[in-house]
Amino acid sequence: MRVGAGTVIGVAVIALALIGLVLYLGQRTPDPATAAASGASSSPSPTTPTPTPLTSEQIRAIERAERIAWAGQVCAARDRVKTAVAVLPGLALEDLLSSVLAPQDAKERLQAGLDDLTIEMDGLGRSLGRVPVDYVEANDAIVQVSADLQSFTVARDAAGQSIGAIGQVRNPLELVDVLSQAVTNVRAAYDSGQAVLTTLDEVSSPTRGELRDAFRAATPCRDRTPTATASP
Repeated sequence: MRVGAGTVIGVAVIALALIGLVLYLGQRTPDPATAAASGASSSPSPTTPTPTPLTSEQIRAIERAERIAWAGQVCAARDRVKTAVAVLPGLALEDLLSSVLAPQDAKERLQAGLDDLTIEMDGLGRSLGRVPVDYVEANDAIVQVSADLQSFTVARDAAGQSIGAIGQVRNPLELVDVLSQAVTNVRAAYDSGQAVLTTLDEVSSPTRGELRDAFRAATPCRDRTPTATASP
């Protein structure tokens, strides 16, 4: 049986049409993984809620709370300094009399008192340094107290050196001179500590403004005890 050219061409056309249909359907049928990924990417992403801006009243309340917290830290540190300062007069007078018989013991007690005061002074400096940003009204107060803290540091170093010399002297007559110098330098450190407290009391008791409000509102500042005035 002879197949005509027309028949062959017709079959070929049909075959090509079928192949084209298969290819077309293959392109139209998505891969399951691709479809899943496409579905995931097309799903709407959760929206982040826009924070509500603070009102000016809320901002002022936050700033006031920060100032009060800072004032409370300063007053608490001030009271610890006051306690440490009050110990020095008794140490100096007592050890002036006992050092000839027990110089090492006198040295240790004087050094311990000075160390305690140094720790509390450092704490006061750190508390002052935590002043809220842009708290302009506190700047002058910090400058004044910082100057007194620097003077205390100088006096403290001199006292520490003279206390260290106590244990190096063996001659009783020389020991009296060394001890006298140590007591003098401890007195200078004491006076410097008193100056810090006096300045701090002055700058934390203004007659008006935000600084007064902060120190009046802070709980540690409410029960203010008079600064000690005794001298070694």
